[in-house]
Amino acid sequence: MKYPAKIWNSLLRKAEQYLPVRFDYTPPSARPHPWQIRPVWRKQKNGKSGDWHGIITPGAVNGVPAFIKMLYGNATFEARERIRLDAVANKKTLPKDDDIVKIYLDEDAELKMSFRSIGSDASPDSVSGDAGSGNVTGVFEKVPDFFKRLGVADANTDLLGQPAETQRLLKACDVVLNQPRVGLTNDVSISAAAVDTTLVNINPGFFVPPDREASVTATPKYVSQEPALTFADLLFQRFIDTPTDRLHLSTFYLLSPQLPLLDPSNLEGWQPYIKYNCHHNLVHATQQIERRAEFVPLSLVVPLAGGVAQPLINYILAENNFFAQAALDFFQQRKLNGKFTAV
Repeated sequence: MKYPAKIWNSLLRKAEQYLPVRFDYTPPSARPHPWQIRPVWRKQKNGKSGDWHGIITPGAVNGVPAFIKMLYGNATFEARERIRLDAVANKKTLPKDDDIVKIYLDEDAELKMSFRSIGSDASPDSVSGDAGSGNVTGVFEKVPDFFKRLGVADANTDLLGQPAETQRLLKACDVVLNQPRVGLTNDVSISAAAVDTTLVNINPGFFVPPDREASVTATPKYVSQEPALTFADLLFQRFIDTPTDRLHLSTFYLLSPQLPLLDPSNLEGWQPYIKYNCHHNLVHATQQIERRAEFVPLSLVVPLAGGVAQPLINYILAENNFFAQAALDFFQQRKLNGKFTAV
């Protein structure tokens, strides 16, 4: 059960009267949690349009502040001075104003938001049709209940019908933490060794990213990168172990004024709301090599009269099974995904 602060404080004062306990009442900490976002509207140089940005409270991964890629010309004085000193020390060329550079969160880095629509004006995540009835149905992201109470309506799943009536529009942008890590690689080449023989060369290995520092990015919609892999995917290089672990930090919502809008493309007067999924500094580590699962050998059963060939087929498959087992021993853990732990 959740108690409002007013009721909870009155309970503590009542307990003080009857129990030999002393309570110290302190105000909330003035220090904000890591990864909190302060929304900022930035007008473009032409003064006719602009973009929503977020200034993120510094958050660290393994003790190092995350960074945001920004234009050098938009960086703060502190960040520009750090980059200038680094260029002088390492005899590098100083970036131009339109060059992309790394700006750390403790240097007041700003993240530019890019939005998706949720509700009546959204695009469907998937579409299905019924040839018999002629209906075309879409699957849409649901509007959170909080915004439904403020007048935002869910999209009409009947794509041939009229759009749902709504009082306001809603947009959202997901803020994601990206942590580079070691990833699996697999170089596969298939060539004909003889008329009836195929040679398959598999060279497994590792990829080590040159930059191991964590970064923060904004994407219209965060999608978890967890594809289901099969042995065939691994064998024929139909897999990608992206050498990056990602964590969905927060969602940046924008709520429009009451409809109709004079200019729906102008988001300046929209109200920002932020939903947080993380409030802590983080530690990141890749997983340990896990015990592999048992490999299921390949088999081919020849029915009826063809059964005389079964011993020969089993002999041929034995070598393939041995090779498959060796490959699966290496790839069984599929990916080297790490885990984020709160500090």
